[in-house]
Amino acid sequence: MTETGKRDWRSIGCAALIGAAIAFPAGIMVGSIRSSGDNAAEVRRLNASGGRPASYRNVYSPQPSKDPYVIDRWRRVADALEASCRQSHLHCVEAAQARVFVQETEVRQ
Repeated sequence: MTETGKRDWRSIGCAALIGAAIAFPAGIMVGSIRSSGDNAAEVRRLNASGGRPASYRNVYSPQPSKDPYVIDRWRRVADALEASCRQSHLHCVEAAQARVFVQETEVRQ
């Protein structure tokens, strides 16, 4: 290869490296902007105790069964079981038991 051929590859490599260094952080920023709409909907669902979003789990809670995040996840499982019961008539007994459990847990809180 000639000297000019080496310079061409070096300049292409440099341009690719600089482009990647610019595109990577830009991609992260665009991705975080897109996902912020999903997070905003989650943050709007505040729990009754203290207004803390249910999307965050208190990992130091001495009683996880009273954590709003855990209760929200149980509610989602109950909803999924009920949807399965409606669509395919499967897990109907479990769906009823899960709904009763979630309602009792919410009353105890």
